[in-house]
Amino acid sequence: MRRLLRRLLGPSAPDATAGRRPRRDSAVYALELRDGRAVAGTLRRLSPEGDFTQPMVSPCGTRVAYWGVARGEVAPRIWISKLDADPAPIRVTAAAGMQGHPYWHPDGARLVHFASVASAWDPGQQFSTDRAPARLCWLDTSTGTAAPLTDGQYTDERPAVMPDGSAVVFVSNRSGRLNLWRVDSDGRGLTQLTNGAGPDYRPCVSPDGRQLAYFTSAADGSHQVRLLDPSTGKQLPSEWTERFTWSHGPFWFDNGSALLVHALERGATAPALWRVQLHTWQVHRLETPGLSSASHGTVDVAERWLVCDSRSG
Repeated sequence: MRRLLRRLLGPSAPDATAGRRPRRDSAVYALELRDGRAVAGTLRRLSPEGDFTQPMVSPCGTRVAYWGVARGEVAPRIWISKLDADPAPIRVTAAAGMQGHPYWHPDGARLVHFASVASAWDPGQQFSTDRAPARLCWLDTSTGTAAPLTDGQYTDERPAVMPDGSAVVFVSNRSGRLNLWRVDSDGRGLTQLTNGAGPDYRPCVSPDGRQLAYFTSAADGSHQVRLLDPSTGKQLPSEWTERFTWSHGPFWFDNGSALLVHALERGATAPALWRVQLHTWQVHRLETPGLSSASHGTVDVAERWLVCDSRSG
């Protein structure tokens, strides 16, 4: 059972059997990129002491948003660190409940995140439809002003902003399952994108807006990355997952010609980042010098920085 839970939850979620086998806290790191490869000797820790995960670098490549629990605190919050200077981590949310899953707007000034009335993140319930309500909110990072994007007694989370900023794709239990939905950036035009058994999770739209990557349950029960056309809902080929026990966290790479995922290679003991070349489906490991494992990788538009989280720094 413990092995199954670890496979379903993925590498960066706290261990559902905590107390039996304690796990190290996760931290957020940055590496400089050159010609699509991480440069040795450039590893920098960005997050403060605590347990932090799922970072996203801003489009302009100057800041990184991430979420987690600072040492001595209980509820997860959203933090931002600088990339071009001393990280100087700053907590940018502090409302009651918890806030997480930040995703930058293309303007680099705003981000969208979930806000839940729950006071703690329970990884054992991450893919449950019966959880405390959560809504999506816009946050102006210069003023700290927050504005709701969705409402209702639903669990809305894992937002991803369309490349032109016009809409947000997110995960919700509105259908009674965890499926993907889309809403205009002003809160109008709510549309369901997937209607399978799920869970469908972590959406990310290609730079041209024509492909949506996410992970969902495969035939063997593991989670694997899939692609669909967001305008029609039609599934697109993704013929590369046999190499991995599971694959999560898709993000677009090489100007949309490849996916960056974190995955557990069959026979391996720790996750790593992988570049999946679309059309050829060739898979190459993206080395992260200084880290023995890596998850949730993202890059800026110019692909100068790679940010990720790890429990092994």
